[in-house]
Amino acid sequence: MVANNMTSLIVHEIMRVTGLSSSIADYIGFNGRYRPAMLICETVNICNNNCIVCAYSYMKRTKTTMSCDLFDKVLKSYSEMGGGCLSLTPVVGDVLLDKYLIDRIKIARKYENITSISFTTNAIMAGDLPVSSIKYITNNVNKIMISIYGIDQEEYKLMTRTDNYHKMVDGVNRILSSVEDCSKIELGFRLLKNRSDHDFDNWIINNLKSKNIKHHKVTKYANWNILDTSTKLPFDAEWLDNKFVIDHCLIPVIALQVFSNGDISYCPCDDYDRVPEFHLGNIVNMSLLDMCNSEKYHKLIDLNSAVPRYCRKCTFHMPMSSINEHKHALNDPVSFIGG
Repeated sequence: MVANNMTSLIVHEIMRVTGLSSSIADYIGFNGRYRPAMLICETVNICNNNCIVCAYSYMKRTKTTMSCDLFDKVLKSYSEMGGGCLSLTPVVGDVLLDKYLIDRIKIARKYENITSISFTTNAIMAGDLPVSSIKYITNNVNKIMISIYGIDQEEYKLMTRTDNYHKMVDGVNRILSSVEDCSKIELGFRLLKNRSDHDFDNWIINNLKSKNIKHHKVTKYANWNILDTSTKLPFDAEWLDNKFVIDHCLIPVIALQVFSNGDISYCPCDDYDRVPEFHLGNIVNMSLLDMCNSEKYHKLIDLNSAVPRYCRKCTFHMPMSSINEHKHALNDPVSFIGG
């Protein structure tokens, strides 16, 4: 009864704030209980870059790879709560460093309720993996986002603090030459320098021998609640404006975060170090559905209470009321949140 009341409260409050119809229950309800529309499962939290706009270097969590048994338990629990979209993008890290990635995809494909598999990668490792592995990975997922951290060596090195530029280009080419459907690939240019559309077109043609790859660019960056935004970024890049958040965030309503050790977090984008305020439990001891209908979850998402402390200075924050501009987020969370 508590779970039913909780679901009713959440749906009612979101409908009140957003003006959406009761069809919202189709996306965040399951047998009278509450669930998110997307699961983000971090199977590895190790990276081969150390970007100046990422919290990876601040992470205190143990660097580890999730076991396949634990992963299967996550997906079983997710499927039992209705399933939906699955992202394999780490909070911080790169998915292609997961030595069990092919096994993960095979496991995920066993569950009919998992409707799509996606991930974001920096592509560096793709050049080191066997061609057969890259072909299997790229042709058995639904969407791949590739982050390009600058389109020349100087920009890339300043952004990533590594010399992986040429490995990245080789990796992107390996992915593109292996995938049968290039429409599932999108490039995300993370830039320090302002660039024109002509610059991107030339880079893609000269480096990737292709003209028809979807892409977008970013030159403003979030603070991860820890990055020093008083220090100016190189060249033309900027920090997103600091703010004091007073509205609840839409993102946790859409997606839930699983860490590589099985811990579950309320926040799928900013909680890089598993803050206690967002910790809902561990999949070994509790199902995802029970965590999403727990008293702690209810308090975190209660639109009549103050926003969680950790949210208050987050520049990833997206107010709940913005769902009016992002109504597709409920039935297409991958496009809303990214791969």
